Amino acid sequence: MIVICNDQEIKEKLKSIKEKTFGHTIKITPNTDSAINLFINEIKDNSTRSFIQSISDSISTIWKQSGRNSLRILRHTIKDAERLYKSIENSYKQHDKAMNHVFYILLALSIEERSEEIEFFPDGTLDLQKIQQKYPNYEISFRMISKDIVNTLFIDRSYCSDIINNWIGSLHYFLTNESTPQMPWEVIINLDQNEENSLEENIILMNDEFENRTIKLTGDFMHVFAIRLFLAESNYPGYESIASETEKCKIYIDDLYNRKELPPPPHEFRERFTQRSHHGNYSYHTTRETDEKFSEIVEHLERKQQEVINDKIHEQGKALEYKIKDRDSEFIGQEMIDIFSSIKIHEIYTPQYFSEILILAPTEKWFDITSSLAHIFINYKNNQTEEDKRWISKVCELITDKWNEADGISKLRLRWLLSKISPIPSRMAT
Repeated sequence: MIVICNDQEIKEKLKSIKEKTFGHTIKITPNTDSAINLFINEIKDNSTRSFIQSISDSISTIWKQSGRNSLRILRHTIKDAERLYKSIENSYKQHDKAMNHVFYILLALSIEERSEEIEFFPDGTLDLQKIQQKYPNYEISFRMISKDIVNTLFIDRSYCSDIINNWIGSLHYFLTNESTPQMPWEVIINLDQNEENSLEENIILMNDEFENRTIKLTGDFMHVFAIRLFLAESNYPGYESIASETEKCKIYIDDLYNRKELPPPPHEFRERFTQRSHHGNYSYHTTRETDEKFSEIVEHLERKQQEVINDKIHEQGKALEYKIKDRDSEFIGQEMIDIFSSIKIHEIYTPQYFSEILILAPTEKWFDITSSLAHIFINYKNNQTEEDKRWISKVCELITDKWNEADGISKLRLRWLLSKISPIPSRMAT
């Protein structure tokens, strides 16, 4: 008698009977190369089938790198490649290197997604580092694939020609220096695509920008910092130790802060998270040797950005108070969001003062201002410590007291406000 089964599925039951019941155990491994050819021959369109056949060796390599055995996943992955090829403009199909690279990325991500092994960071960005380690033959980075195209292909399961061709057209294979002026760090980060003389010239230009503090955009100078650490690790002439370069990068941030030129942190958490890993479709070029020091620079940047916010709130806090209490109808809610979005409110204002701001919004702009402050307050509640909880509870208590004293429209407005920032207290239910 021959028994065919998946021993992983019946492991516990099998353990007690296996030795007494079965004389020989044979492990069956699928013939992957034959399966690949079989699945490719199912493609009806001749030109698509011909192209997929031309990359069959690459498919076999990627499949082995994946460590998977499921022929069902392999078949679906080849179907994904078929759908992608049919969506690509003919002009792009003529570029063999670009096509090999694009399909390597697609096949790797398709296998991982269908195996439910694909991982995302909290901001929704794909963790490409783990995928790159598993599939090292081609670059798989934010330079090559954006979060939008990942969502389109693997979450929405859409093969929209416009989106796909816009993505492929933006790859470095199809861009020219004339059409896209590059900053020095962009030339250096593409060191595999540029001539040696060009790289040396742009390293000099990047150094000049660094010394003169001319780069003000956060993502741009973070790319420069990562490259400087890499050059120091590589013992490139003119660069000191990684530790020394780390301190220089921190001083760069301090200098921008002292000149009041350091950008504040992004408002949204997702954008703040992204700031730590990549900018402009490029991941920051860090290595195992530079990762720790680069993280140290990121932490220093975030501390100084928080100081930018704190400086702003201290400078504008009194002006904000006067605008509200003087019934300044030109004052709008967005200005409050800009000021309050990144601070710990309880460290700046007492519950009495903040509840007063909420209550005293001018009639003309009451909805905009109150909604904005409620939005800030709700975000604050979602990231609270025990100290925050006491502060929040006191604010709600003070507004409830004001509600008990009010009448008419004022009473309705205070009830609406409390419904936005906190569950209605039992003593307000009637």
